[in-house]
Amino acid sequence: MYLRVKVRRVVCRAAAVFALLLLAGVSSAGEVYIDQSSQPGWTDGWVPSFAVSGTFYAQQQASALESECQFGGPLAEPVARCSQGEAPTLVGSIQPKPRDARLGVPTLHAGGPFVLRDPAAASDLTVWPALGLNFQLMSPNLLYRRGPRLFFGAEITATFPPQRSIANEGALSMLEFPRDAPDPSTFPAQGFSGLGANVLSEPRTFHYGAQVGVAIPFSFLNRTLRIKPSFAWLHYQIDVKGNLLTAIKDDVNGVTFGILSSFGPNLRTIDLTASETRDVDAVGPGLEIELDSIRSGPFGASMFTSVHIYRVVTDRKIRLTDEVSFPDGTGSGGDGLLADTYRARWSHDLDPWIYRLRVGIRFHYFGD
Repeated sequence: MYLRVKVRRVVCRAAAVFALLLLAGVSSAGEVYIDQSSQPGWTDGWVPSFAVSGTFYAQQQASALESECQFGGPLAEPVARCSQGEAPTLVGSIQPKPRDARLGVPTLHAGGPFVLRDPAAASDLTVWPALGLNFQLMSPNLLYRRGPRLFFGAEITATFPPQRSIANEGALSMLEFPRDAPDPSTFPAQGFSGLGANVLSEPRTFHYGAQVGVAIPFSFLNRTLRIKPSFAWLHYQIDVKGNLLTAIKDDVNGVTFGILSSFGPNLRTIDLTASETRDVDAVGPGLEIELDSIRSGPFGASMFTSVHIYRVVTDRKIRLTDEVSFPDGTGSGGDGLLADTYRARWSHDLDPWIYRLRVGIRFHYFGD
């Protein structure tokens, strides 16, 4: 994980340096555009172009998680912890009941399910950078010689999204015993570390899009400035994964048959996980401002910035579930604990709005 984040940071920095060097080169070479209406390439025919841009996406996301045990559970943990609050309501979920004050080995008990681990819910604004290529085609002038032009564009964007863990409970990593007590009978259930639950989300690397709009030219400081309102489509995929890791012992608050210095020897580990990849499609308006910079022969370059607001039109709610059942382990060769079923539910909701900011350089071809 650390190596992947480090590589992404290096790539982002390299892309930023590349963009600055390219901008410096464009600003210092070639001929300045003056009165583009006199250029045949800008008055007749189609004008193809491609652009390199730095991009930032932003979208609000929310996650929640809850878990339950059907009959017993980690009874050795403090009763107060197992009775805190109630789990967030997820679609199709069975609301677990807070734990009662029973102590001892898990037993069959009517009236379940009971909370396994504390629920959690949170939301956050996720921002991720990207480096994109955009291909565009502008039509001949409409209506009159210096009139507006239609344009059509397609793009591919390589993103560097962070893996987000918005909803967390505990400190999930891996199950660890106390270093000086590898025997489960020598420490209480509270001695475990690395247990917890979370919801992970990460957009995939490549985003795709298309735009259609109109380019309206203006004269600005002896250069041509184009205002380009458009309607755009965006497509990307997001990976969502839910995890839960916990363990139970047959402690009785550190008391076994009246002996205070002994703990239960039996241990059960519950490891639940589920994942889904969701296709996300969004549409919405955008506005680009493009300023011509130089021309050299049949080629020209311009600088631009744009803002887009997309509305997600696909299902934004992701629901994950997983469960595991253990047989009665009190017999020979078992884990020493009674039969039980453990369930976890995770949810991840995408905000309906996606925001995008771009800054880049566009290269035009005017022909001979």
